[in-house]
Amino acid sequence: MLRELGLETCADTVTGGQLLKGISGGERKRTSVGIELVTQPTIVCLDEPTSGLDSFSALQLVQVLRKVAAAGASVLFTIHQPQSDIFDLFDSLIIMNKGEIMYQGSAEGVTDHFEARGYALPRKYNPADYIMTVTQTVPVTDLRKAGFLKVSDQNMQESASSE
Repeated sequence: MLRELGLETCADTVTGGQLLKGISGGERKRTSVGIELVTQPTIVCLDEPTSGLDSFSALQLVQVLRKVAAAGASVLFTIHQPQSDIFDLFDSLIIMNKGEIMYQGSAEGVTDHFEARGYALPRKYNPADYIMTVTQTVPVTDLRKAGFLKVSDQNMQESASSE
């Protein structure tokens, strides 16, 4: 686990804290993920595990999580705007916008999903960056019209009763 997470050089270093300097913030984050993984869990849920890490450390961490998934564990984590090589490691995605699911399915199929709704991925563009751009700049009403967001049953009942 130390080797996989790139922590061999600090293996004998005190973790540290408020009063005692120890390992760096990135090393601390990878250590906390490693602690979760050494028990060989069947489900791993992480909130922003790459936040605060440099691009190399973030990639290294996601590669470890992919190995954990390949070994049979379910690995779920939130991530905002991953670099392209990290995005390419994903199997499945759930993309949410303002609490609603915009896409749920294979990572491979997300660009086709966006293209089918009129939002084709530009050439040489990171899919994660483009998805974030669409979710942040296109009004929810337009996303709903394009078929990204489903009208809830409650909204349908309200509109039917007002007719």
